[in-house]
Amino acid sequence: MSETTNKHALLAVDNESALIPFARELAARDWGIIATYGSDKKLDFNNIEATRLEEYEPDTYFVPDGAPRFSAELEAALEGEGPLVLPGSAVELFAGGSTWGYAVQPEIRFPMINLVYADIPRPFRESNWPVKALESGMRGNRIVVCDESQHKKVLQWLDGLNKDQSESEFLQELYRMADSEVDQWRRADRIRRRGSSATLGAIGIRHTVFPHGETASQPDAAFFADERGNPLAVSRFNLLIGAEKYDDIVALKHLLGAGMRVAAAFDQNTGAVPKIALGAKDGKMYAAGIARDPSEALAKMITSDPEAFAEGLDVLVNFQVTRDMAQQLTDHGLYDIDGANGPLVPHLVAASVDREAIKILRRTEGMRVRTGAALAGMNKHSRYTDPEYKSVPGGMLKTSGDRFLLNFRGPELSTPRIEASEQTKEDFTLACTLGRLGMKHCVTVVSDGQLVGHVSGELNPRAAVRRTLQTVDASRFEGAAVHVGGQFPDKKLAKELAERRIAGLLFSKGGRYDGAIHPELQRQDVSVLTLPENI
Repeated sequence: MSETTNKHALLAVDNESALIPFARELAARDWGIIATYGSDKKLDFNNIEATRLEEYEPDTYFVPDGAPRFSAELEAALEGEGPLVLPGSAVELFAGGSTWGYAVQPEIRFPMINLVYADIPRPFRESNWPVKALESGMRGNRIVVCDESQHKKVLQWLDGLNKDQSESEFLQELYRMADSEVDQWRRADRIRRRGSSATLGAIGIRHTVFPHGETASQPDAAFFADERGNPLAVSRFNLLIGAEKYDDIVALKHLLGAGMRVAAAFDQNTGAVPKIALGAKDGKMYAAGIARDPSEALAKMITSDPEAFAEGLDVLVNFQVTRDMAQQLTDHGLYDIDGANGPLVPHLVAASVDREAIKILRRTEGMRVRTGAALAGMNKHSRYTDPEYKSVPGGMLKTSGDRFLLNFRGPELSTPRIEASEQTKEDFTLACTLGRLGMKHCVTVVSDGQLVGHVSGELNPRAAVRRTLQTVDASRFEGAAVHVGGQFPDKKLAKELAERRIAGLLFSKGGRYDGAIHPELQRQDVSVLTLPENI
């Protein structure tokens, strides 16, 4: 560690994908890095200089329960203004529960620690080391980081860019998230100590029990809440009408993910979030409308795909549902498919619902209505990027959320020879955002803030474009923005789209036909945008 370094960070981070980028940023700002065992190995492998915190070193000594100790010396150093000193001492070596020897741990001196970054991994573990590190850091008024979502704000603060926020306000914002993390760990720990099965460490605390899962042959279904300070957490939504269903939580996950990404994309590109209405079924987006007026956004969604809407769609809106809107949603009665019937909107999720609207919605048998006030405040900071886990035989798959948002000022997007109008840019924003929610080879068509076509599940982009041309009414292409998930397949299909008078086309560059497609579309005054293939 450089002797000239005067700022130091203690890193105890289980998530390597979060640890490495943040540590690189600190090192670039000439911060000294002190890392716990495990974190230091990851940093060393990635060529980031760090000094190991000799708090727990299994090569030197063991503790009976295999868990790292959080020493009084480290606690005092994080809460005080002086350097950290770990005095030399003889340490017992354990084997089979009994002492079999001693080892000497030398004295180690560390400078003052100004920042603490400790995450609390899922599933929750018995070790309280990260919990105590966060608590001590807060008591010592240190910069405390517990989640990857805080990286950007903290680095901006270190660079002196958060001039509109005092140091106290900045620290309190960090501490609110840390307090939430610590509180969840302690709740899970209390339940674990009682021997209860009410906690699933990988997820959170049991919140709702359902009669069954997706089918009646799946008993013991439950929802485990992990709010983590998120105002859009599923457990924060209030069910006003109907009974809780397992399928509704699954639908809410998809709707929230889509709504947050649409809000974030518009906030990033236009500086404002429109009124948003989304309709989905079984995780697939069928209907969407955006407008400045909420009634207009809802009307666009309802007429987006009348055939899909007639079969029942789960709906999310980021505004209050009024009496007239409730009437719009229930005017068409029940759908009837193969002898089965149900409400056209079986599950409605809104920022709020007024009293008159509730009276109307209650009349529809089988309808569930829930509200979440935070929907009205969705913005570019609301998008869902938490890791996702999928159980597989003998383990778990983990992937991070999609972090990409279409950005007309970003370096990834090509500069079109024919400039897109502001309306076309908005249509591109909605088409690209919804298109990336689907499968890899999908085509999304948006016109005047309304989703008019969404084809997915095809084997390749050529098949997806062909089916789009076959299934979407030709009149709905005029003035539309089209997003193709992948490279554009060939010149002939591009010409067919141009003949339907589309306003713009967005796809991944690098296809063998790019050189022929661009001139063909430009002759038809079509704005052509491309993104790198790996995005």
